Amino acid sequence: HDQLWWTGPELEQRSEIDEQVATQYEEQYSLVLQHGYESISSSSAANGDDDGDTGTVNMTFDNVQACSEARGLETDCYVGISNLIRSHRKKVLNTQHTIKDEKLSDSKTLSDFELKLLSQQSLKGSQKSTVMARQMGEFDQQALTAMDES
Repeated sequence: HDQLWWTGPELEQRSEIDEQVATQYEEQYSLVLQHGYESISSSSAANGDDDGDTGTVNMTFDNVQACSEARGLETDCYVGISNLIRSHRKKVLNTQHTIKDEKLSDSKTLSDFELKLLSQQSLKGSQKSTVMARQMGEFDQQALTAMDES
């Protein structure tokens, strides 16, 4: 974009090229994210991890950095994230309904046991997102460190 003024046709062509490049970044980033999320389930299952902080992501900084133009667009690039969010919400709501249906008292407040049950379901449902957020934060820190050093 080293040109100051663009004609109408040039601007249209530039917009089409920019859109194609953006689409390529998003598609590449989608594949990186998909591989990362799938690696969490396989490594966590293999290790028997239920805690969201102990899973590992099989992604490299270089792969994420190559897609840096699409950083911040994760939910737009990879539909699997939206599916995880819906699944998480469904698990928590189902647990709430089960608690409500089986509640013996008329109390509107939840007992400590019921709160713990809800919390456990929420943690299970958000495990992959927690692991991925931690990994992306580490990558962001690496990028900031590299920028400071140059």
